[in-house]
Amino acid sequence: MKFSLDHVLAQLPRPPRRVVSLVPSYTESLFELGFGSSVVGITDYCIHPSNALKNIPRVGGPKNARLESILSLEPELVLANPEENPADLVFALFEKGIPVWVSFPQTVQDAIQFLWGLVDLYRDKQAALKVRVLEQSWEFARQVSESLPRFRYFCPVWEETLTGQIRWITFNDQTYPADLLSLFGGENIFGAKQKEKPSGEGQDLDLRYPVVTPDEVCSGDPEVILLPDEPFSFESSAVERFIKLFQNTPAVKKNRIWLIPGDTLFWYGVRLGKALSDFPEVFSSLYSME
Repeated sequence: MKFSLDHVLAQLPRPPRRVVSLVPSYTESLFELGFGSSVVGITDYCIHPSNALKNIPRVGGPKNARLESILSLEPELVLANPEENPADLVFALFEKGIPVWVSFPQTVQDAIQFLWGLVDLYRDKQAALKVRVLEQSWEFARQVSESLPRFRYFCPVWEETLTGQIRWITFNDQTYPADLLSLFGGENIFGAKQKEKPSGEGQDLDLRYPVVTPDEVCSGDPEVILLPDEPFSFESSAVERFIKLFQNTPAVKKNRIWLIPGDTLFWYGVRLGKALSDFPEVFSSLYSME
């Protein structure tokens, strides 16, 4: 409750004038909704909108932001996310008397509610109109989605090699990207899988991101393989590797290994508009091949 929007609103009698954003997608949303003039600090990974961010102080990465750098900016509010930012940093800011709004969108609807929260925070009618238009676009996409052909997909988030065995971190259906892809007909082959808990105590991990092997991917028989360029940068050379690994899957047989922009898939916030605009064309082209 102490990090909720309601708690923050109770602490701020007016729209904030000095905000530090610890999440790249939140930074982009602040600027696109017209609140960029209040942003006084961002992370090293905040890249959109590039021209507007050139002279704004950086406080480190989302996972290793420097408390001293944040405090030196004298923020009235810090925006954070439990998936992106460490809890000890959030609590340290709270103990220093800095209001922190911690939001955690796990569905498209959650992401839209986050944007409405920004509207409430800044009390801005023009921003409200922008969010309403985005919400209406999403509602229309939901209606259309009911009649779309479904396709099974595999989408890795990260790639690693352990004891000579390649494996990937992916996501299950309790995540924003899975909910987003479902709008375009996507059915996640690892939708019900959870990350295995390691032995020992004190492990703080997100079970929504399971680790999978090539054999598991083959067993899922994906019709589409999506390779994002972030957070792990899958490049064009990766396509050939995936073709060799999964040559017996429908995805390879029908030439359905696609490189896609990771920010459009993973960034919750105003970038949803780009996903709703670009992804229908990507997947309609895919189905026209049949």
